[in-house]
Amino acid sequence: MASANPLSHHRCYLQIHICKAAEQDATHYIDPKSGQVVGVNHVTATLLEDDTQPAAGPMEPALEEQRAALEQVLSDYIATQYYDDTALCSVYAKDGELTVVISAEKLNLRNFWSGSWISSWTVKVGAASMDIEGEIKVRAHYFEDGNVQLQTKKACANTSIPKGSAGDVASAVQSHIATEEKVVQEGLEEMYTGMTEETFKAMRRVMPVHRNKVSWNINEARLNANLTSAGK
Repeated sequence: MASANPLSHHRCYLQIHICKAAEQDATHYIDPKSGQVVGVNHVTATLLEDDTQPAAGPMEPALEEQRAALEQVLSDYIATQYYDDTALCSVYAKDGELTVVISAEKLNLRNFWSGSWISSWTVKVGAASMDIEGEIKVRAHYFEDGNVQLQTKKACANTSIPKGSAGDVASAVQSHIATEEKVVQEGLEEMYTGMTEETFKAMRRVMPVHRNKVSWNINEARLNANLTSAGK
């Protein structure tokens, strides 16, 4: 599975993933799409434009066709499922494995919130099948008049995909990733709904300061609001 050193943590500088799978040495990372190796200054979190050179060749020639097919399918996937200019997908090949990294980040500092999504996968190439496993990490941060953060992750169990043409395998891997990401997305939506209806309700006073019980019946609350408005 893809891993990142503590200083980089899958950050994306321009269109380059800074992660373990892309690392050539401590300060150089490969962009598999362009075939360029780029220098990175970790202190200033910037690319070194004068320290860019072509890679010596494909990361792993025997897997290049499969790697390129998977990268193309996943690039099309994020173009339809993620906001424009917020997400990046990279596919790396090494030691008989493909590593997929999908990351997205959206910042809205003016309105005091930010969020990120990291989906990383390892595809092990076997003689008759390909095994895929991964992990999805989500972070949300809201900091207006406070500091509220959500950090969660989901490990996705190993699944085998029959070996076939590069295009067929790429489509099967993309379908599996899309399904797992949808599960996480729907789980978060369900959690937020439950927080409103259950968690926050449990945190409120049973008896408010005026000592009258609060009715949590939404229809009754709406009726009272309508009657109050009508009486004005």
